Amino acid sequence: TYLDGKLIPNENAYEDNLSNLDRGVHSLTSVILVAQGNEKIRSEPVVFHIRQPSTVDNARNRGPAVRPPQPKPGG
Repeated sequence: TYLDGKLIPNENAYEDNLSNLDRGVHSLTSVILVAQGNEKIRSEPVVFHIRQPSTVDNARNRGPAVRPPQPKPGG
């Protein structure tokens, strides 16, 4: 597997864990090698974005805005 064009060192990996990625656009490409180490097939790059989490406590970030029922006047 290549992250942003650089090989992720992991021998015979079926999955990789990515951590400590900087914010921005990244790409992943997988490669299958034959026993001699020659490339047999390469995937198309998958592009993804890392965004900075919001630190603002905003009600919209906590799910649907639900108001408790309001009592009716005179009731």
